[in-house]
Amino acid sequence: MVPHLWRPGISWRFFDLGARLLFSNSAGGGLHLYASHPMLQIGPLSFLVAAPLRLADPWHGRITAIVLMTALGPVLLWLIGTLRVVGAHAISRQRLALAGVVFLPIWTEVAAHFAHLDDVLALTFAVLALHAVNRNHAVLAGLLLGCAADSKPWAAAFIPLVFVLEPRLRRRAAAAWAFTIAGAWLPFLLADPRSLRVASFTIPNAGSSALRALGVYDARTPSWDRPMQLVLGCALAWVLVRTGRWPAALFAVITVRLLFD
Repeated sequence: MVPHLWRPGISWRFFDLGARLLFSNSAGGGLHLYASHPMLQIGPLSFLVAAPLRLADPWHGRITAIVLMTALGPVLLWLIGTLRVVGAHAISRQRLALAGVVFLPIWTEVAAHFAHLDDVLALTFAVLALHAVNRNHAVLAGLLLGCAADSKPWAAAFIPLVFVLEPRLRRRAAAAWAFTIAGAWLPFLLADPRSLRVASFTIPNAGSSALRALGVYDARTPSWDRPMQLVLGCALAWVLVRTGRWPAALFAVITVRLLFD
């Protein structure tokens, strides 16, 4: 985190803007947020979480968000370490420590340097959903997976995790997931159908993008990029669920996200 102290939270301005617009009565605000600002590729739940931080001045709000998000990293690592899957060996302390050496520096990049609250929330809800799935808490699992997608749309690719549940519980989990997503996104679509523009908005294809390594040198991300993230992420998660390696579905979806980011 130390190298990022001089440029903390470079993307926080998007969350500050979205949180302000979400509760604004002016033109382009409220339920017209996505129609007027399609560059806000962030779920409404993330703006809702960011809203209380706007009560402080912009600098203190940003720093508070960075501190909280950075602190979540070790907590998520611990939660993954406490996951007990039937028929699987417990994660040893040595493996968990090794995972932390790899994971935590990248986490601080996301939390401290970029301050991507949406990705942090999506991963947090996904990890909590793993525990709910493991305990056969169907409705809770569906709600948590839905909240992940409501924080960042790419997290919808975690949905195959509901098939880990007993057959009689899958329908409840899927219904809870659909209800949670509809509750967050439908009001914007019904208020202003132009909100669909957010799905087709493209961003600059940076020189450091993984897309460059795949041979995509366009100035902006191709139109197939985001659909590919969802389709391929879902497909890999489904394979891992079917083969009994469902906890790894979380990492498969994230890997696809990074590969086509």
